Amino acid sequence: MAQSKQVMMTKEQFEEFQKLSQMMRQINNDLHQTGAEIWYHNNEKKRTLLVESEVQTFPESTPMYRTVGRMFMRQSTESIKQYLKSKIEDCTTEIRKLEKQKTQKEAQKAEIDRNFKELIDQASSSK
Repeated sequence: MAQSKQVMMTKEQFEEFQKLSQMMRQINNDLHQTGAEIWYHNNEKKRTLLVESEVQTFPESTPMYRTVGRMFMRQSTESIKQYLKSKIEDCTTEIRKLEKQKTQKEAQKAEIDRNFKELIDQASSSK
């Protein structure tokens, strides 16, 4: 069990602590949102890959439709396949971008954590 240790802080240290706390909350929210977006795009990519594999099994003469808003438009099998491929590429690109953002946010979180520890050490030594 971890021991709690009370530390007396000056007004400036307390204000810095509050600022760091706010930044940490924001980073955690951003990380959570980024994780959710990555999950969404991964699922979208999996679903599109599944649809693409099914479309590959149909003959070229099969009539196919794509949703556009609240309606369906008939399109050629080739244009549907192109659309699915571009959607997969878009999802892959977006996932890479989000993974990069997540890595940056995690680095920012680590930096804030170091600043917290530094502030607490500073407050402990100034007793």
